[in-house]
Amino acid sequence: MSLAMLVVIAALVIALVAAALAALWLRTRAQLQARTREQQRLLDAQKMAGIGYWEYDIAQGWLAWSDATLALFGIERDAFDGSYADFIRRVHPEDQPRLAALREHSLQTGETLDVRYRIVRGDGGVRTLDEHGELHTRGHGRRVLLGTVRDVSALVDAGQREQRQAAQYRYLFDRNPVPMMVYERGTLTVLAVNDAAVDMLGHARAEVLASHASEVLAAEERARFARHITSSGPEHADAGIYAMRRKSGAPLRCRVFGQDILFDGHGARMVTLLDVTATELARGALEFSEARLRLAARASHDAIWDFDIAADTLWWNEGYTALFGYDAARGTPHLADWSARIHADDRTRVEASFAAALRGDREQWQEDYRYRHKDGQYIDVRDRGYILRDAAGHAVRMVGGMHDRSREVNAQRDLQQRVQNYRVLVEQMPAPLLVLQDGHVRMANTAAVMLLKGDAPERLHGLVVEDLFEPAAAALCRSPGAAPAQTSESAVRCLDGSIFEGQLRIADFRGSEAAGVQVLLRDVGAERRLAAVEQERVAFFRLSADGFGILDGDLCIIEANASLRSQFGLDTDSAGGTLMDLLESEHRARMRDACLNLQLGEASETVECRLRGRADEAWVELGFVRARSDTWYMVARDISRQMRAEAEARLLQRAVEAVENGVVISDARGPDTPLVYVNPAFTHITGYRADAVIGRNARFLYRDDADQPGLRELDQAMADGSAASVVVRNYRQDGSLFWNRLRIAPVRDAHGLSHWVGIQQDISEERRVEDHLQQLALSDELTGLPNRRALLVDVDALLPREPLALVHLGLDQFKLINDALGHASGDELLRKLGTRLRAALPGTVLLARFGGDEFVALVPRITAQLQRVLELISDNVRRPIELQGTLQQLNCSIGVALAPEHGDGADALMRSADAAMHEAKRLGRNRSVTYSTHLHEAARQRLAVISRLRGSDLGRELALHYQTIHDGASGAIVGVELLLRWPRGPEGLRSPGALVPLLEESGLILPVGRWVLHEACRRQQQLQGLAAAGCKVALNVSTQQLMLGDFVGDVREALAASGADPALLELEITESALMADPGKAEAILQQLKRLGLGIAIDDFGTGYSSLGYLHRLSVDKLKIDRSFVSDVLGDRDDALICASIIQLAHSLGLSVVAEGVETEAQRHWLAARGCEQMQGYHFARPIPFADAAD
Repeated sequence: MSLAMLVVIAALVIALVAAALAALWLRTRAQLQARTREQQRLLDAQKMAGIGYWEYDIAQGWLAWSDATLALFGIERDAFDGSYADFIRRVHPEDQPRLAALREHSLQTGETLDVRYRIVRGDGGVRTLDEHGELHTRGHGRRVLLGTVRDVSALVDAGQREQRQAAQYRYLFDRNPVPMMVYERGTLTVLAVNDAAVDMLGHARAEVLASHASEVLAAEERARFARHITSSGPEHADAGIYAMRRKSGAPLRCRVFGQDILFDGHGARMVTLLDVTATELARGALEFSEARLRLAARASHDAIWDFDIAADTLWWNEGYTALFGYDAARGTPHLADWSARIHADDRTRVEASFAAALRGDREQWQEDYRYRHKDGQYIDVRDRGYILRDAAGHAVRMVGGMHDRSREVNAQRDLQQRVQNYRVLVEQMPAPLLVLQDGHVRMANTAAVMLLKGDAPERLHGLVVEDLFEPAAAALCRSPGAAPAQTSESAVRCLDGSIFEGQLRIADFRGSEAAGVQVLLRDVGAERRLAAVEQERVAFFRLSADGFGILDGDLCIIEANASLRSQFGLDTDSAGGTLMDLLESEHRARMRDACLNLQLGEASETVECRLRGRADEAWVELGFVRARSDTWYMVARDISRQMRAEAEARLLQRAVEAVENGVVISDARGPDTPLVYVNPAFTHITGYRADAVIGRNARFLYRDDADQPGLRELDQAMADGSAASVVVRNYRQDGSLFWNRLRIAPVRDAHGLSHWVGIQQDISEERRVEDHLQQLALSDELTGLPNRRALLVDVDALLPREPLALVHLGLDQFKLINDALGHASGDELLRKLGTRLRAALPGTVLLARFGGDEFVALVPRITAQLQRVLELISDNVRRPIELQGTLQQLNCSIGVALAPEHGDGADALMRSADAAMHEAKRLGRNRSVTYSTHLHEAARQRLAVISRLRGSDLGRELALHYQTIHDGASGAIVGVELLLRWPRGPEGLRSPGALVPLLEESGLILPVGRWVLHEACRRQQQLQGLAAAGCKVALNVSTQQLMLGDFVGDVREALAASGADPALLELEITESALMADPGKAEAILQQLKRLGLGIAIDDFGTGYSSLGYLHRLSVDKLKIDRSFVSDVLGDRDDALICASIIQLAHSLGLSVVAEGVETEAQRHWLAARGCEQMQGYHFARPIPFADAAD
């Protein structure tokens, strides 16, 4: 081998060795890194778990701590020197000996070290640690002690708290005032009994603990207790009332409450014993007491009541009926009924007082108020109630009575009125009077205020008698003595400083509430001055042209001048008789009143009287002045002519004031013809008082509304000085308008035109009735929209001026709602829809109600606007309307006629729009159709078709086809759906989509539906060969068939007549039919389910609100509408809807059938999502009944 070859081989070996070493180094580094990561993970896990690691080298005596251990001791690494001595000094002094001994024992024996001890941390805190150590031998025989340490302070604290709590609970159990005991559930051995139970039973604690739970009961109760133990569950708290065995033999009855617990690891039951012995004994007495209370309440004349606060019920006795007229059994069962009959002025005060009494801690409540009798009158009552409260102080019951205090209140009002009358009498008494108390003025009547020259009674109040009178008189006022009355004369000082000579009549008075002194004052100085002028008066008396006389205290004429003798027909100076004899009897009362007024202080009195026995009805005006207590002065004046004139004037004025029409008089000669008189009727009509209009021209009644034909006519008549009658608009003081029929006439005297007299008649109501009748004639009473008549008038008026479009809409489902929910709901729907359409349509569109469920809109002939109006009508009709708490959704069929193409008059145009609207209904409803000439012919054909069906044998005209229903997975037939056809019907009416709306429109749907139901039941048995396990027959039920008539009765009749199995009959009902009246639909479905029929919701997913009711309806199946199935593979929304319906049905325990399945891909998609049944052209087309049966 050459040298070169050896070099190559050596190089290869070296390369291989180097590669091997490199690989070995890489593996070693990877292992070290993995071990380092593993160790770090272990340290992290220990740190998170709060576990510290330590290692003790026995030979070298050093101790290694992990970071977690250092953290447990609360020190840094440089604060620990690694010696055992440094460790042991950190242990709690009380635990150091025990720890050192256990560690030494572990080192000697090799046993595992498990010890709990306390440490003192660096911050001074004391913690408890659990330490675990094991002895290991390492290389060269080196022995080490390895271990972990864990902080268990929280665990130790929790255990200590549990021990303390257990001791506390045991203390609470033993010292609880409620008798309690614990027994084992299995053996009934008593495990614990508290002091209260021992005291109540009278047995020693040891005796009770040595017995069974049943032995503390009376012997007769033990069998019942045993039955209770075996029948009650752990949640049974109230075991009932038991007779207990008391050591003394005294009766003891307790209500026993139980609760299952764990007691020292045993399944036990803790019972509490409630002593009801006294309660049981008292119950009988209470029942007797309540019966006695009821009897007393019946006998009482008061209205006795009992208010149960929690139940809010009121009981009344028969006195309530006697007092207020209401039926006591039904009068006011609730507090709100009682409150509603309290007088409105009293209700707030009484309710607040009543509520405050219940909220507070009072034991009784009392209020006086007025309460309404059944006849509407109010009775004054005093209501007093006593409040019963529970242990927490809450009011639970209130018992009381209402006492009629009308007599007392009336008497009090009479007393107050009498007091007020006396007060007024004293105030108006002509004699000056002061009332004193303790020498101070407390009251002064009007005469005293005037005499003492004060401007108000308050100026005299509080004055002392020394400020008014001389000392002797003042002293007498302070102490009048026992005599009834004393008289004293004194200078009297007035408030303005003046002084007069007065006479005081002083008397003591004492009342029930106060005492004092009353002082009557007289100005005797003034009286003396009057005497001085008496002689002057006598001279005047004798010479006066008026009649003068002097009368005595009995009104006898003792002196008369010549004029008086002439007027009265007296022959001598003295008549020798009384004045009363000379007057007509009906006027004598006036004289007596005048004399009384003079006696009470009036200065003078004037009386108009008629003299007796005079053929010419002589009247005199008599004036009186009282000279002395027994002397009267009288002056008489003949007023006969004046009285006759005044009587005539009063008669005329009374006539004018009594009329209902306003009467006004204006001064034709005054500036601007001012008003000088208005009667009360004028004020009643216009609101203007007489004093506000006298002196003004009457044009203020027209305000700014002066441009009236009637006013121009009125101005012309006044200019001509002639009478006139006009109708004008006038305005009341409050600004409101009234229609005035005004008649004016001139009044002339010797100098010409002096006044104008006007007669007003308020004819506003007459005009309002005329306007209302006009409005009624042109508006719809239900909706307030224009009616048919008004619409035709508008059409005829607008047709010659501009092109128009007439839109005629009919509601598609209104008859169903009207019949199902009632006519009131139907009216409400029309009102709401009319308001909604009027608000939505432009102002240029005239909207009217044409009658029934039809509306008409008159639209200007602008293409864009017409299309917008059609959209607004459809959108607003389709928007749900709430009726009786449910949302009802409508559609409408719209017919459009254009003018003048489709009619040159209102009637022709309406016929065209009506024909177009019915064509929209025929084409499936919920659409609009514009009129074309062939529609009239189509309408005649529909009438002929309806007549043909109405008069024919349905079995000859109609036929049944069937489409099979298949299992979604296997494809096997599981049922058939019955479909209605009209084989010999006109073209376009042979399929259900066109035929059924015609039947519903004509009212034939009910007899046709009954025919289909009987046919399905009759042929059910014939179809059973199509399916291996029973072939279900499904048929569709229309909305009218379900909601109108007696559908459940029709089903019973068909089943009874055919003997069909109801379990194999299935009814398919649409969502819209169920939501027409959900409450009624739910009740009908429940009755059908009780008959055993299957129920399916057809076309599910096309409705709008049935999901909220679905869980309440008694249905078995949901049918997915073909509109969702047809594009389930291409439309994400349809796929989501189908999947959601399947999931929803399954969550409610319902099955699902999909209709309209046409491809295998659709079947596969539906089957994969759990759709149980399917039907459609993919499986079979609808076939006549005979073929389906074969």
